[in-house]
Amino acid sequence: MAHLKTAALSAIAGSAVIAAALFTVPAQAAVAAPPAPKGLTVTRDGANPHDLNIAWKPVPGVANYMVRVNDGAKDTNLIVPADATSAVFHGEGNCTTYRVSVSAVADKDLMGTTGKTFVPSLAPGSVVDAKASRSGNGTSASVTWEAPRRPGTGPITGYDLRVRQVSNGKVVHESTQKGTTLGVDGLDPDRMYAASITATNEFGGCVTSKVVLGNEKAAAPDFTVVRPPAQPASATITWKPTKWSGYGATTGYRIGYKRLTDKGYTWREFDPDRRSATIDQLDPTVNWDFVMRTVNGKSSGLISKPYRLYRSGYDPVNANVTITGKDQTITVDFSEAVGSSLNYPIARIDIAKANGTKGFTDRHSVTNKAGRVTFDPVPCGTYEVVVTGIGENSSKQLVRTSTPVCEQPAICFTSTLQNGSFESPAIPNSTYKILPSSTTGLAWQNTAENFVELWSNGFSSSSNGKVTAPDGRQLAELNANKAGTLYQDLPTTPGTTMRWHLKHRGRAGTDTMRVLVGAPGAKLTQSGADLTTGNTAWVQYTDSYKIPAGQTTTRFAFQAVKTASSISVGNFLDDIVFTPEQCQ
Repeated sequence: MAHLKTAALSAIAGSAVIAAALFTVPAQAAVAAPPAPKGLTVTRDGANPHDLNIAWKPVPGVANYMVRVNDGAKDTNLIVPADATSAVFHGEGNCTTYRVSVSAVADKDLMGTTGKTFVPSLAPGSVVDAKASRSGNGTSASVTWEAPRRPGTGPITGYDLRVRQVSNGKVVHESTQKGTTLGVDGLDPDRMYAASITATNEFGGCVTSKVVLGNEKAAAPDFTVVRPPAQPASATITWKPTKWSGYGATTGYRIGYKRLTDKGYTWREFDPDRRSATIDQLDPTVNWDFVMRTVNGKSSGLISKPYRLYRSGYDPVNANVTITGKDQTITVDFSEAVGSSLNYPIARIDIAKANGTKGFTDRHSVTNKAGRVTFDPVPCGTYEVVVTGIGENSSKQLVRTSTPVCEQPAICFTSTLQNGSFESPAIPNSTYKILPSSTTGLAWQNTAENFVELWSNGFSSSSNGKVTAPDGRQLAELNANKAGTLYQDLPTTPGTTMRWHLKHRGRAGTDTMRVLVGAPGAKLTQSGADLTTGNTAWVQYTDSYKIPAGQTTTRFAFQAVKTASSISVGNFLDDIVFTPEQCQ
């Protein structure tokens, strides 16, 4: 069976791990879940369309907001202060789509979350209703399609077309056009071909749709198999007319069936106007496989994929369902379909904190042919997992079990820096800006002036080529216009050993700086040795500092010692962390 671990199946709706440590609520306080933020808007930035501008209306009394952006492969969670109502997500890729939601967070288990806003890719999606037909003698073909429902950002500029011979991959036609019909001549009647269609706009193309140009062999019909009520030794097969009958009319259909242990199929043939048939005298205690093919004169068409009919009286609880929890993940594996495909074509999986405690919950419904369903990420704890078979008129609980998911980690980030990678506010690519220290989201101050200098990826001025941030897309230069000390004040717990790390790089050559820590208004103490780095690569430095008794607010600061040019020019900084030592 195929193992499914995709964004569509991954449980990513409602993780509170990051938010859990940003605040502390007294045990006696009763905090109600806040409402979801209203007015959520997500727009692509006009100057840089890869960036998403996300905004919402404020919710009173929250601790912070959590912005979740899913790109189809992973979640990115942005923690936004309570006094802010917007965020910028720096995306990438012309083919990436996004789903965005915002949570108003009052407590680690109390949040109100918006619905997901879908952001289509910059380039177009797939074309619609692609079809192909060949002439009576098979030497020519016609391919038609409709424009994508998701054209991306900007109008469709054309369609890239390619036709290959299936047997050897030889390209027999390649073109770009604006119309939605393609004619191809000079084809070998005995060969099959595949046509590829890719819609494009100014951002290129993403999704290629394929349609087969069949040869004299007819395509297999679509069909289903069910066991008639009260007839455990019978199977009823229902099918639709074949979409491609070869170069002539369909003259019949053939049905093959066998036990899993049989070497070959037993075949039955039916008239071309038939759409169903019942086969009797089947052993009801074993599983059976069925296949079909279309007949065109004396030629048998392509054989279908097998359709499995499970044994009568199949007990769904006996299916091998393995449920494991570890590393913030719950995985549900099926050895075969859970419940009969007739009675329960859908398997629904629910997870929730065990014993009715509050916390993360999620639900996914998947086809009964799914081999694996993965919920990821899941906060640490013990969860009850329930698998339910869902039918048209009934449902049945198949499996119920409990499983632990990792060990509860220490709450580490009760006191840490804000904007340690200088990603806020976002500035255009390949530029720098000197911003007032009062700028929303900046969080840094300078003792010499009320300005902080930020750079974005690709900007360069006497710095050994274009500079790229080691974390995110922005970095800081230690001084803006004057020699001073860049700093941030933050709450701390006396007696805690804090560990810091940062990345440093020179600008015009080798630059030197130092880290200073202490109480605001008092003389700061140097932590670690002077940091001396050239301008060819970023270097990470780390050291520790124990918070003295009575020091509930600590200043974490950086001071330029010397640079390859002026003292206000140089000492690039990024990826700065100041956090309890056990969290490293």
